[in-house]
Amino acid sequence: MNSQERPYLDFYGRHSIIPTELVIPDEKMFFKQRDFLFQSLGIPPKLLRGKTIFELGPGNGQKLKHLLSLEPASYTAVDANPASLEATNRVIQASGFRGPTAVVDCDILEHSSDETYDLVLAELVLPTQIDPSLVLEKLRKLVNDGGLLILTCMDPVSLLSEMIRKLIVIKMEMITADITDSAKKIAAFFAPDLKFLVGMNRRPTDWALDQIIQPLVGKLFSIPEALDALNFKMEFHGSSPKFFQDFRWYKNHLTVDGSSIDLVKSSYWQSLHLLLDFRLEPKIGDPSLNQMINAICEEIFLLVNQNKLSNFDKLTISAATRKLGILFSDVSPITANSIESFLLFWDSGNSEELAEFRPWWGRGTQYLSFINDRI
Repeated sequence: MNSQERPYLDFYGRHSIIPTELVIPDEKMFFKQRDFLFQSLGIPPKLLRGKTIFELGPGNGQKLKHLLSLEPASYTAVDANPASLEATNRVIQASGFRGPTAVVDCDILEHSSDETYDLVLAELVLPTQIDPSLVLEKLRKLVNDGGLLILTCMDPVSLLSEMIRKLIVIKMEMITADITDSAKKIAAFFAPDLKFLVGMNRRPTDWALDQIIQPLVGKLFSIPEALDALNFKMEFHGSSPKFFQDFRWYKNHLTVDGSSIDLVKSSYWQSLHLLLDFRLEPKIGDPSLNQMINAICEEIFLLVNQNKLSNFDKLTISAATRKLGILFSDVSPITANSIESFLLFWDSGNSEELAEFRPWWGRGTQYLSFINDRI
């Protein structure tokens, strides 16, 4: 991993791309989808009317249309990708929004402002930063008293199915110097897989560029890491997908004196296996087993994202993936079958062996919300 490379920004800028374009055939339905996301995070969208909003990394501005439709008091964005800045300004101009706006060309770590905001949104930007906790602390300070912070997390378990797809791409030597052509080939090869994500609205070639071709620069940022970084600084509010059952009671002194962070982390370790495969029905798992699963997934993730796989690495991946399949055989036979399907391909190179692998997707990105208010 090259610490001199800026996550996202240099890769996007070098190729003049914003690989975040969504296919939105029905804008009204898309807005409902975004409303649902906010609701699942404990934020009724109408409550954002008249509020000040700060967004890090607005991408191509498609989601900004929804934010502006909520009639906030003001909107501020920070991004250092010229293509993103241009797209964001176009959306603002076309929206008819009359409140104050600012689109700042700046790396967030170099951003300086005394302003604070009712909502700070950092969607799909913290994972793979060089130091996600440092960026998160910068964002936390932008949240006003009683304000909200929304961020996204990713971990090796939730990304495993995509890392295995990256292994398939590596084995089949599908990435060349022409990344546009490579993205088309990868998207075409995985078209049968993507059909199983019925709610996916991202362009397949953008998915290929962002998740498969783009080299890892920084590191992932898991839910426990985010919780630890904000413990006793902000109060956990909600998540998507939901995994935390809060049985604290307002008459219980723990709601006053105790942080919910430890309770949320405990629920996370009971639910981690559910991030591996979106086909699993919600069911509490064994935390110790889930920690073993996490360790195996982390090992595979690090091997996949190094510059070149040696023969020893390939054997290590086989052994680790096979062990994971065994651990999952009781938890989810359907996931174990998908893992076995990949292993048959990994040994033979025959893509027809991937039939049972193709429906398998993890819950790649998770959303968290926090309140800047310690009770």
